[in-house]
Amino acid sequence: MTQGRTPSADSTSGQPADVLATGSGLNNGVLTATETDQPAAASAHFTIAMRNFHGLLRTNSLGQALVWAKQGALLAAASNDHANVTTSRESFVALILVCSSKFEAMTLHCGNITHAHKTLADIIAESTDCLVNSYRDGNEIPLMVALAIQGFTNILRERVTQISEDELPTSTSSIQDVFEHLDPIVTHASGLIGAPELYLLTPDEKIIAAADAMSNSAYELSWLLPSDWAKAIFYARRSAALITYGPPPDRPGLPLATPTQALTPALQPVLNALPALIQTLSDKQYRESKRRIKAINDVFATLVHRK
Repeated sequence: MTQGRTPSADSTSGQPADVLATGSGLNNGVLTATETDQPAAASAHFTIAMRNFHGLLRTNSLGQALVWAKQGALLAAASNDHANVTTSRESFVALILVCSSKFEAMTLHCGNITHAHKTLADIIAESTDCLVNSYRDGNEIPLMVALAIQGFTNILRERVTQISEDELPTSTSSIQDVFEHLDPIVTHASGLIGAPELYLLTPDEKIIAAADAMSNSAYELSWLLPSDWAKAIFYARRSAALITYGPPPDRPGLPLATPTQALTPALQPVLNALPALIQTLSDKQYRESKRRIKAINDVFATLVHRK
């Protein structure tokens, strides 16, 4: 699975999710009733739909990928093939994870919640609704998980819509509120797919996002103007979580405990230094905080390779 580009308005644009997809070999884009009545034909068209879905996912055409995921769900049901239904469900989970990862990376890069975030939140919410519908007649436990995700996505969508329209720059409390709903979405969705790491940030992308977070942490500190210490701490915590090997317990928004293994050996000094930095930020020690952030950013500068 290839991911890696910071999302933009173009990367998530596409046809409206309720428009019948066209092209790509499906009888000039039109699925006739006689074809979908036959399970074998539906299964064949499902394979094409999933091929289109994954191709669009690789190019970050996430709105269009959602169109094909929805088409795939209809075809999977018509095929009467449990394997197709499972694959269809996983396509929605993949979209949730990809959009959530890009949402985080974009926030740590720009430091605000924008209309591009709203586009991602809309896709996350629509994908979750489709996932819930797919479980209505199935296993009760996955349905409960999907319903929990739906609760978080509905609130996320509402908050992102409000913040993106009314609040720029975005306050610390608003960003923290958004991530308090985004993090559980990722945690729960990761449990519904066999290899969630395929749809999350790659190691290189994590390092870039962590470096962005530390740069923003430094930006929030000012000698002349009031510093936003809470936001600086938020960025430092997210940076620590991103460079920690394996999924940090309870997701990254919570307090950083004893340093664990870093994503790469070169990042271990950074991970070891972050608890002291967070304490210094908590004590509002300006000069020492800036010194520690600079030392960390100097390490990131040797490791980040942007495309």
